[in-house]
Amino acid sequence: YHVYQPLQYILLSLIYYEILGGVKFYRLYFYISIIIFIAFCIVNLFFLQTLYSFPSNSLLLCAVFLLPQILLLYVEMIDRPASTSLKNQSVFWFNTGNLLFQSIMFLIWGFFNIFKNTGSMPNFLPITIIIINLLYYGCLSITLYLEKKQTTLVNI
Repeated sequence: YHVYQPLQYILLSLIYYEILGGVKFYRLYFYISIIIFIAFCIVNLFFLQTLYSFPSNSLLLCAVFLLPQILLLYVEMIDRPASTSLKNQSVFWFNTGNLLFQSIMFLIWGFFNIFKNTGSMPNFLPITIIIINLLYYGCLSITLYLEKKQTTLVNI
């Protein structure tokens, strides 16, 4: 996860950069956040959470850095509405899945760090993680389906 987390952040940020690249403020945020996030992951690996522990601090920072990108995309969707309905927009499903996943993971891992120090872990946390993963991958599946459907319509 120490390698996966920076890779996940960079790839998701690249997707948002592709969608939001025209927003001037976002380009600066994109570059600065990637540099800060990678630097934090390195510091976290060597000084805070070693290779043999789960990088929950990196997960928290990933959510903190992704949530503004997610919200900015919603603002862009409101400012520039598409001609198709929301349920038929793959960007909406992708963004909604990320909003649900990142915000709930932020809450879960934020509380996990508190529970880890007390030595007690609530039983609902693993179940909640499974449910949010299913919702997230469901949204991503709808995204891929709509993209495939749109690509097929364009090629006809």
